[in-house]
Amino acid sequence: MVFKWQQTEMTTGMGHIDLNRISGYIPGKIVCYLMNVCKSGLARTRKIWLTRHGESEYNQRALIGGDSRLSPNGEAYAAALPGVLRARLQRDDDDGALLPVCVWTSTLQRTIRTARNLPFPKVRWRALDEIDAGVCDGLTYAQIAERFPDEFAARKADKLRYRYPRGESYLDMIQRLEPVMLEMEREAESLVI
Repeated sequence: MVFKWQQTEMTTGMGHIDLNRISGYIPGKIVCYLMNVCKSGLARTRKIWLTRHGESEYNQRALIGGDSRLSPNGEAYAAALPGVLRARLQRDDDDGALLPVCVWTSTLQRTIRTARNLPFPKVRWRALDEIDAGVCDGLTYAQIAERFPDEFAARKADKLRYRYPRGESYLDMIQRLEPVMLEMEREAESLVI
């Protein structure tokens, strides 16, 4: 089985950032934040790991939103994640023990289940939940195009500013993430998000 890891590793004390397979507006905002923190000297030496949740049942069916369980592939990803992180996380120079790490997840079960095997304290943030697709939650994009053609066209014209009916836009989600970004800087421990 092949796993594709999208991750950001940051060692701030030495001004070093490793980025792998980062694409999109929101990940770009996060990278910009991390680069500014590192450049400004405000950051402490620690690592921040960003990982996507394991594949969900909704992902398999191309449905957006929801709070579905992990697929078998997602369960395999969750089982592999602790080993991948253990091999890369910082260790104490004296005894080789892993330095403290905190895991942040959304409140959605797919992220909680992905992180469940990580042997670190966990914090759930509603602000980390996926975009709220409102009335389109649980639909495929083809179903949205069929049932809500005007909404589908509006989203296609401006994904960043488009707000789902009874849901939110990516701009809303970015605003919701601002406190998380600030707390990332305040956190003394390495993070897995």
